Amino acid sequence: MFKKFTSFNHSGVRRRDFLKIFGFALGGLAINQIPFTNRKAEYSFSPDRIKISHMPVIGMIIPNKGLYPHIGSSIAAGFKLAMDECDVNGICNPDKLRIMEVGTNPNEAIDKVKILLENDKVDILAGVINPAVAERLHGILEKNRTFLILMEAGSNVVRNNEYSPYIFHNNLGYWRSNFALGEWGVRNYGKKVFVASSFYESGYDALYAFNLGVEKAGGKVIKTYVSHVTPNAMEMNFLMQSIAEDKPDFILASYSGKEAVEFAHAYSSSFSINKIPLVCSSIMAENINQDNSISLLPGMISASSWSSGLNSKENKSFKKSFLQLTGRPANSFAVLGYDTGHLIIAAAVAAGSKLNNVTKVREVLRNSVINSPRGLLQMDSMTHNIQPPVYLQKLIVNNTGFYNRIIDELRPVSEGYHSLAALRNETRTGWLNAYLNV
Repeated sequence: MFKKFTSFNHSGVRRRDFLKIFGFALGGLAINQIPFTNRKAEYSFSPDRIKISHMPVIGMIIPNKGLYPHIGSSIAAGFKLAMDECDVNGICNPDKLRIMEVGTNPNEAIDKVKILLENDKVDILAGVINPAVAERLHGILEKNRTFLILMEAGSNVVRNNEYSPYIFHNNLGYWRSNFALGEWGVRNYGKKVFVASSFYESGYDALYAFNLGVEKAGGKVIKTYVSHVTPNAMEMNFLMQSIAEDKPDFILASYSGKEAVEFAHAYSSSFSINKIPLVCSSIMAENINQDNSISLLPGMISASSWSSGLNSKENKSFKKSFLQLTGRPANSFAVLGYDTGHLIIAAAVAAGSKLNNVTKVREVLRNSVINSPRGLLQMDSMTHNIQPPVYLQKLIVNNTGFYNRIIDELRPVSEGYHSLAALRNETRTGWLNAYLNV
């Protein structure tokens, strides 16, 4: 059973209304699009994107609850942006995207996928689903000769038994970023590492991946403190005391939601602790809640596959278009939806809009290369996992606000690294929910 967390939604528009506004289909049924004046003309589309005259019918599974309830609408809006950008008319037919919303029960995603396949006869699927749960879809995907692209944070290393010739993984590279962050921390701060994590975060491989990175660089995690196992008003005080006693060279903070806010306040107000270098998870650093708690941690280091501060033509264009479409800043999940849209469109251009040439579709997806707002993405043809870059960021706080500044690009760990190969053969333990969908 999951513990329930307080969540924050910075948008003034309810998530379901947001989806309806942009003409998405909820529950697998088309919803008439509410027109926007000159909406097409407002987009800052990249002129070198491929164009398509007949979009496939795409079934999408997105969360409607969780630590950040607007994640689903961010993914859907990013996806729509890709579809509009590549449609020859500059705006896609709303009936081409069939959205099913799911709650926190992993079984819901399985049931909704079956509806999309059997009732809506979609040509391809994309969903925010834990790879461990998606394993249960192997049979029905093969039966229907339909591909599924999993869109999630990348918090887990995909196990060998979770591989399917009909499943591809486009994710935010969370565990890869954590691995690289652990390596970098040891080489720049020292070998003694203190890991502070919520009970929730401990249920995903990303935390373990950080430890592997630390070990690869010759460091050692001297203590892992898992907080929020049970409600305790003094929890953060006990954590700060433990850090003070252990005197680490640096600290990893792995928190999300309300618990990230609690850690930020505790660390910043502990004068004996806040001089110790701090690194944190990409979700915590992104400040996806858009509250001000992150500003309490100036100088904090993180690693992520996308940064709003990435100074590329593709990222600038994407951020501008997303803001024009939604009225709110882009986040990493919006980029995830956008990149997934382009993966599917590339397959449709090569194999036809119905995507019924299974061999051709698989070949295109296995060899996909995307010029993304994140940088150059390439699909690993053996594991079917996207290979995103890893950017090292530093939190800058000044009189005008705060932002993450990219200070380096880190080398991701090889797919063949021995500890990862061993992990892929292990039985998975931990949460079955997609990351943050609790």
